[in-house]
Formats: sequence, structure tokens, C-alpha cells
Amino acid sequence: MQSDSTLSHVASVETQNGNFRLDETMVEGQWCHVLSINGCAIASSSSDLEVALADLALSGISPGQRYADVLVGGLGLGVTLRQVLKHRAVQSVCVVEIEPQIVEWNRTYLTNADLLNDARVELIVGDFCSYVQGTPRNYHGIAMHIDVGPDQVARAENRQAYSLSMLRVLQMRLRAGGALAICAGGGSYERALQRVFDAVSVQSDPADQSSSRRIYQVIAQ
Repeated sequence: MQSDSTLSHVASVETQNGNFRLDETMVEGQWCHVLSINGCAIASSSSDLEVALADLALSGISPGQRYADVLVGGLGLGVTLRQVLKHRAVQSVCVVEIEPQIVEWNRTYLTNADLLNDARVELIVGDFCSYVQGTPRNYHGIAMHIDVGPDQVARAENRQAYSLSMLRVLQMRLRAGGALAICAGGGSYERALQRVFDAVSVQSDPADQSSSRRIYQVIAQ
């Protein structure tokens, strides 16, 4: 993220899940938000990656399809959820967010109450891995943005989200032809994905080539 000014503090809180901080900064003449966990920047509303994450997760939906179930791991700044809800076939979106304060910031500072109040949205406040392991549901698309990536986690517990065992569970939660899109950094993660899925595509942030974050996409067979 290339900013025109230093970060301006909006809100912060320390909970059992970590230290969360919300900032504002000016990017190309517009204000955007930055979310950090334990001092590590996780998401920016100025990045195109959050939008691309949604688009890639929805890429398995056929043009004439009228109904699609989608799972979003991590509410973050609400950018991915907003993009998912724009798709006309999406009738059900389950969003799993571990930190209640992030949900509250979305309703207040981020003015995303319309997203959370959308009748199509089911909000689960809890751990993404626990939810995925415990639910029998499967989805036409899954978008996951839990942390920076397996090589740089803000919370040690988040490493589980990038494990081979979790990738195999996510594979089972995809309907045939459905897409899984994961925002993460670290070249080693692509090799882990290749051990579970036949083909893996990678997209970087065209607006920030210095960033190590990538979106990894796979399509269920």
C-alpha cells in the first residue's frame, strides 16, 4: 500500500485474540482504512487484493447459475464481503470472524452495517478452522483471508488455517467446480497447495508489487 501520509489512529483494542488497531491514511487523494493485528498490517481498503479475492472465489459459478452459497473466512474491513454480495447468483454468504470488535468497527467506523444486515449474510463470531471442521455444509466458493500467511502470522493459532490438514478439509467443503481463493504470502504455501490440489493459480497485487501477499486459487474437480 502506497500512502500519501502517515497513519492516523482510529481505534484499538486488546482482547484474548490479540491487539487490534484500525487506522486511516490518505492514498491517492482518498482516505482508506488499514487493519493491523499485533502490529502486523493485515488488510487495507485501498488494496485491490480484497476485491480480487472475492472475484476469484466466485469464478466457479456458471453464468446461468441462479443460486450460490459462499463462505468468507475473515470479515476484516468488509471489502471482500461487499464484492461477494454484488454477484447476482449469491443468495447465501457465511462470514466467520473471530474478533467481535472487528464486527463492531464494521458497523461503526467502517460504515458496513448494510453488509452485516443483509438478509443473505450469516455472521459467525468464532474461529474459522473450528467452523470449517464442524460444519457439514459445502460451498460454491470460499474466500479466506485470515492472516498475512503461514510464514508470517499475527497470531500463532492462525498457522492451523494454512496447514495441509485444513486444506484437505477446505477441499471437502467445496462443491464440484467451486473455487477456493486464499490471500497469503510466502512461496512455500504454493507448494503446500500443490500437494492437495491438481492446479494452483497465483495472482499478485498489481498496485503494490513490493507486497509479498498473493491470492492462491484452486478449482474443485
